[in-house]
Amino acid sequence: MRTFMKKWILYIIPLYLICLADNANVLAQTKGPADSRDRAKIEILMEPVFADSLKLKNQLISSIYYTPGNYLLLATTNDFFLLGKGAVSKLYSNSSNKIGAFTLTPNGALVVVSGVRLCGVDTTGFLHPVYQLPDDGMGVSSGNGVIYTFNKRTIRDKYSLYAYFKDNKYAKIISVDRPINDVLESNNNIIFCSANVIYNIDVKTKALSALYAIQDKNKVIQSLSKDYDRDILYFSTDNEIYRIRNKKIELVYDKIGGTVLYDGDGLIVFNSKHNFVMRMLNNMLY
Repeated sequence: MRTFMKKWILYIIPLYLICLADNANVLAQTKGPADSRDRAKIEILMEPVFADSLKLKNQLISSIYYTPGNYLLLATTNDFFLLGKGAVSKLYSNSSNKIGAFTLTPNGALVVVSGVRLCGVDTTGFLHPVYQLPDDGMGVSSGNGVIYTFNKRTIRDKYSLYAYFKDNKYAKIISVDRPINDVLESNNNIIFCSANVIYNIDVKTKALSALYAIQDKNKVIQSLSKDYDRDILYFSTDNEIYRIRNKKIELVYDKIGGTVLYDGDGLIVFNSKHNFVMRMLNNMLY
């Protein structure tokens, strides 16, 4: 693995410099859930009409994050989009891009996995390679002063979690037997999911422990997000949403799954296969 540039952070552009374009396509008013009891508890932020209105050439990838301007950032393999309340706009479009996954750092910088490279993004949407990664198609997430990448494709015998730091240092944290699908920080620990299990790594001791597991081993945990104020961890499969509250696993929703993102007001659920985004409000969750 090698470094492409010394001061790589210079190529990572904070998204608070970017606003919705004036020619944003306004979406039609979306319909709420069929069950009237859920209508006041769930907001539909995007329906499949999104893909039709923008004539997407490629499938949306599963990454989703809030920008500092409070827009949701989405992407296909070539384009980035900003999703606001009732409006969507293309942010970057570059046919030469190969966006596999992305994350936003706590200070709003956009970091992209493109093939076997970890990249920053300039104001034109051009990707600038920063690190060469050990494998193609890795996942990425951000922490406090660190970027995590992880093997999530079924291509090898061992799947590793790496940390990249601003001083151009990197380290392999751990290797496991099954693909790693998501990573987040919690207090002094790193939490990640692999297959049907959620694991914890103690940063100080580097001790690995299994925290929780779904009983059905055929189900795969795809995404993690945490309500830090209430100390509740949310996680999802392709078709279900769960949470861990008071050290117990609870089923939250059994109609759809995908990428989860807790935002303080509720839980964002993004199903990239169906071009669908909803928010489960706190009055439904709590």
